[in-house]
Amino acid sequence: MKEILAKAGEIVVGDRNSIITAKALGSSLGICLYDSYDRCGGFVECLLPKCTKDERSCYVDVGIQQLYDQVTSISESHQPLIAKLIGGSKLVSGKESTA
Repeated sequence: MKEILAKAGEIVVGDRNSIITAKALGSSLGICLYDSYDRCGGFVECLLPKCTKDERSCYVDVGIQQLYDQVTSISESHQPLIAKLIGGSKLVSGKESTA
């Protein structure tokens, strides 16, 4: 098995011969998408919830779409993907956003 280390803001994908590892997730949101038929999937660690200027994967709204696109590009089954979300703690207290 090949181990792939996922870094913050980076999208990684792997096939049935890969293990994706993330270390020190902290308050970030980890998003996993997995195709159980083809046994392939991917992971992205997003640092911020919403993109404001650039289209980088460190934002949840951009990262999840880019991750989906990359996983479906290596999947041949076109079966529904399994999604898992990890982390995403609230570190800053204050007025909630309505956006």
